Amino acid sequence: MDTEGIGAKWVLAIETSNPPAHQLPPAAGVAGARVEAGAAQIIEQHLEPGGRHDDGLMPAIESIRERLAVRPDGLDRICLSIGPGGYTALRIAATTANLLAETTGAKIAAVPSAAVVASNISGNRPFAVCLA
Repeated sequence: MDTEGIGAKWVLAIETSNPPAHQLPPAAGVAGARVEAGAAQIIEQHLEPGGRHDDGLMPAIESIRERLAVRPDGLDRICLSIGPGGYTALRIAATTANLLAETTGAKIAAVPSAAVVASNISGNRPFAVCLA
């Protein structure tokens, strides 16, 4: 009997709009989190730099799911970066998120990249967020 992740809820994050600056070479990626008894296990996986997101996105998501040891039907929420960013990359990510939500019942949360960057600014002073 398969007992892998029975009842475990997990969250998926998809970022294809802007590669992270801390990684060289920069690449888009996915992350997953499983929370149980107040402890979180977070795993990330980068997509191949310069690769086609449509080729690597679903295998990366499946790898995250396997490493978290959760079942597909435990997917609770999909956090989807909505850019700004490249049109094709965003379209592929949005289509993938919608497909997963439709098949698992997960909810989608749209996350603007600039808002994420801005939320990490400390202090009470003016600032600008520039994404290229």
